[in-house]
Amino acid sequence: MDEQLNDTTKELASQLEEARRTIERYRAEDERRRQEEAAKEARDALQVRMEQAMDGRTFVHARLNDLVLEDFRQALDAPANAGLSDREVFDALTEGQGYFAGRNPPLPPMAMPGLVTDVEEGLAKLRAVMRLDKPGSN
Repeated sequence: MDEQLNDTTKELASQLEEARRTIERYRAEDERRRQEEAAKEARDALQVRMEQAMDGRTFVHARLNDLVLEDFRQALDAPANAGLSDREVFDALTEGQGYFAGRNPPLPPMAMPGLVTDVEEGLAKLRAVMRLDKPGSN
């Protein structure tokens, strides 16, 4: 009887330890998830602040967004920038870097007399000038 009771106690202790490990694993996963969510919320809030400071400008390449966002975060945290607005910090960070696409759409090519834009049309004109269109003139 004592041996059976002892075995049952060991088995229950083992189950209890397994339950504690499971709970600890769940707590660790929950804490990691909370930290990831907090980091994502902070990044999203910083992205909104940067977009407001951009004032409608767009980057020449989408990959610049992540790079400039990290630089913007560091610049906002720098003591030298204390008291400056987001726009002032962002402008100082990006000024003269060529990060932004032009706000004006590109102009269409100007029409010029004699300008050939179609290759086939140009070759046909060249053949006509060289009189290569006639049979046997090759």
